[in-house]
Amino acid sequence: MNETTGIRLNGFEAAGESYETFHLRGTDPSRYPDMSDFCKTENKPYDQVVTAILIAAAVRTFASRTGVVKSDGRWDNWAAGVHLYERAVRLLTDQEKLALELDLEDMRPDAFQD
Repeated sequence: MNETTGIRLNGFEAAGESYETFHLRGTDPSRYPDMSDFCKTENKPYDQVVTAILIAAAVRTFASRTGVVKSDGRWDNWAAGVHLYERAVRLLTDQEKLALELDLEDMRPDAFQD
């Protein structure tokens, strides 16, 4: 887990808390080229870690608008990730929360929009 290799994680399989592996690519070419650009967490406990990472990625790119973060979740599905991000990193500003909430509809793939 670093800037060059990216972040790759899943839930704890022995406890039945894993589903699909999350991978946020780093700057190096992927060692797992066949890995999808998405993962499903089935609301397993690692979902809040995944959403916190996606929040960090989105906040980091707000100014430059580089990269794309997509989710088929709704803003209320991200509450635990927001809480984790704010405990681990810093409090989100009201503007960041609003931007994340408003952008979530843009982040959602067309197939999942109401």
